Amino acid sequence: SEYYQANAYTYTNDMTVEAWIKRSDTIASTEVLIEQYDATAALGGFIFYLNSSGAFGFDGKAIGGSPAAYQVNNSVADVCDGNPHHIAAVISGNVVTLYLDGVVTTKNNSNDLTGATYINTPMNIGANRSGADTATLYYSGVLDEIALYNTALSADRILAHYNAGVGA
Repeated sequence: SEYYQANAYTYTNDMTVEAWIKRSDTIASTEVLIEQYDATAALGGFIFYLNSSGAFGFDGKAIGGSPAAYQVNNSVADVCDGNPHHIAAVISGNVVTLYLDGVVTTKNNSNDLTGATYINTPMNIGANRSGADTATLYYSGVLDEIALYNTALSADRILAHYNAGVGA
């Protein structure tokens, strides 16, 4: 079980997280793809993950607990089919949108996220630390071309990233 810890980043207002994943086995419990999160109420952050159904999701909370926590789970039953998939989460204002292979799968209004700031703590790729000393919830698949943007990418840009990855 391995993971990578990257430098701390602070994101304000809108943001996008995207990656290519490939996973073929069933998942016993949540596996974290990317997280920059602290479990304390005053901090916050985000977690991009696969749940036990093989669907991906994005959870987040702004520093200070306001706006309140938001959670978006992808309704796609299973991305653990042995094929590569491009996944993305875009936060724009109070809307969180999830994309699978360039197509919107879930779009939820959340609490007003305008002006939200996300934690300035190390980012973990492939596991969850949540402020703990020990990593848990390891991801056991292929994780490639991870990108984070301090802006909300458009649907056209997300589709272009997907198409560039599949050689279209």
